[in-house]
Amino acid sequence: MTRRILLALVIAIAGCPSTTPPNDEPADGAEGGACFTNGTCDDGLTCASSVCVRLPAEGEGEGEGEGEGEGEGEGEGEGEGEACDTSVDGDCDGVLTADDCDDTDATSTTRAADADCDGVVTADDCDDDSATSTTRATDADCDGVLTAADCNDASATSTTRATDADCDGVLTAADCDDANPAQLASAPVNFSLQNAFARAPANVTLFFRATA
Repeated sequence: MTRRILLALVIAIAGCPSTTPPNDEPADGAEGGACFTNGTCDDGLTCASSVCVRLPAEGEGEGEGEGEGEGEGEGEGEGEGEACDTSVDGDCDGVLTADDCDDTDATSTTRAADADCDGVVTADDCDDDSATSTTRATDADCDGVLTAADCNDASATSTTRATDADCDGVLTAADCDDANPAQLASAPVNFSLQNAFARAPANVTLFFRATA
């Protein structure tokens, strides 16, 4: 009789459901679980905001980033190319056709910086309204005479080598020796004795010969 009672109790206990709810939460230190009290986790895990997480392996994040970067770069590049309207900016240099000196050349000057569109900017051009004018690099005084042919390229009023070979300031036609800058100029037709003494240097003695 006693055995039957014990057996009945065992069966009754085994058949009763447990009143303790199952624990589905990860254990401390495991992935997704709370960090240990010393702020660490199981091997391979990192404690972040008191939770153990597994960081991505090296290369995984970078690969995704690179893929995104390449996609974005290609998209942006294509977008920029499509944004250029060649009907108003032929060379797509950002300068409208009407303001560009050569709208087929992205390296050409613009009318704002080179009014005559001769390739020389205003600051370096002697006359930026004339494409045939000289430039300051070859004609410093901008008198239209190139430096090599000018007696004084710092003065627009100086003589030129074509009309004053020795550059003494006396034109060839009036110079006694246009190859010698020290030679005095020939006397004018109305040259007078008084003018001769006035014009002669102090260390020069004048001799005159009377003519019949």
